[in-house]
Amino acid sequence: MRAGAAGFTAPALHVLIANAGVFGGGYRESAQGIEATYAICHLAHFVLADLLMPKLRVAAAETGEARVVMVASGSHRGRKELDLANVPMTQEIHTNVGAYDLAKQCNVLMALELDRRERDHGIRAFSLHPGTLITTDLGRQSILTR
Repeated sequence: MRAGAAGFTAPALHVLIANAGVFGGGYRESAQGIEATYAICHLAHFVLADLLMPKLRVAAAETGEARVVMVASGSHRGRKELDLANVPMTQEIHTNVGAYDLAKQCNVLMALELDRRERDHGIRAFSLHPGTLITTDLGRQSILTR
């Protein structure tokens, strides 16, 4: 994420679409020691948006608007509340579905908070459910597609 943000050399960014995702494969950790589903599906988006925020602000100042779109999932509804004591999930409580639901819930909450903080400055943030992706690698590991 850091290299990608540093490599974006345009002075302004009008739209950022955060769409990375993984599902399944059991508990594993990122190179930074963070549960991988959360790290890839949410934390990487958070870091990228934070690093590119100055360019989004330039775009908003120039044109009056910039957008951040978090590609989340309807699965965020699988969690009734955000249990901060278990973010990210530990190996002891990890489930594939639970980790994915948590990451996508964090995507939705990030979009809501980013929109609240930045809308008066012309930056709007949204989250969306792209639909069921059973034809992609994301869905191929799901028990629902076997």
